[in-house]
Amino acid sequence: MAAFSSNIISSLLQRISRRSFVGKLEVTLPRFGTIHIVLFDILGRSVRTVVNGDFSPGKHHIIVDGAGIATGVYLLRIDADGAASTRTVMFLR
Repeated sequence: MAAFSSNIISSLLQRISRRSFVGKLEVTLPRFGTIHIVLFDILGRSVRTVVNGDFSPGKHHIIVDGAGIATGVYLLRIDADGAASTRTVMFLR
């Protein structure tokens, strides 16, 4: 099962300019596996697939680019190696 760092979402949204948000999260896989991360709007509609692919064992830093995302509350669904986590995130302009 994948290990999610205790601060997986704490640095997710770092404001880097007035028009863009970029965040980073860390996922640690104990063995080769798939990481699937999707951003959903509050109504449950998929807004963006952040990553969907196979990764080697170890720590992986995944960039979440909020360019083009409207201000609002979103859900970030993280599936990795049989583990799942859903977090609430907010984009503010």
